Amino acid sequence: NSSFSFLFGLDLLKTDFCPSHWVPYGGNCYYLVRDKKMWRDALAACHREGGDLASIHNIEEQSFIISQTGYLPTDVLWIGLNDQRNQLLFEWSDHSHVTFTQWLTGEPSHVTNIQEDCVLIRGKDGRWADHTCEKTYGYICKKAASISPAAGAHTEDNPGCKLVRCPFL
Repeated sequence: NSSFSFLFGLDLLKTDFCPSHWVPYGGNCYYLVRDKKMWRDALAACHREGGDLASIHNIEEQSFIISQTGYLPTDVLWIGLNDQRNQLLFEWSDHSHVTFTQWLTGEPSHVTNIQEDCVLIRGKDGRWADHTCEKTYGYICKKAASISPAAGAHTEDNPGCKLVRCPFL
């Protein structure tokens, strides 16, 4: 029972562990890279790190990425959303469900003869825009946090402790 574990502080013992250059949030780890790559090469780089291009599932996760990963208003970065298999049927590269979008006004566009099948996050609000996958930009990787620490791991204590004092820990 989740109310039982909350009342007795059991959930407060859960911690997310991420490698040193990754930022923990909500059971996942995020890594912002400004080294420019084509979308498929950015995806391969994330796979080599054990992750995927970032999928974003709600406004809270979007806000976290904009405010806590080192994202700058001048950034233009690949995320995992794409419609490479079916035109205008966007899907995440990690195969998770598309439950949220944050399109820039007028996007997705597809107004030119150029295929714009891959999605960027850009600008101070981190709005999304589709773009040709062969252009090179930085990217954001995401992977599941581990439940045990590795050398140099960063942790996120349960956010509940940030809101209330947890003297018993």
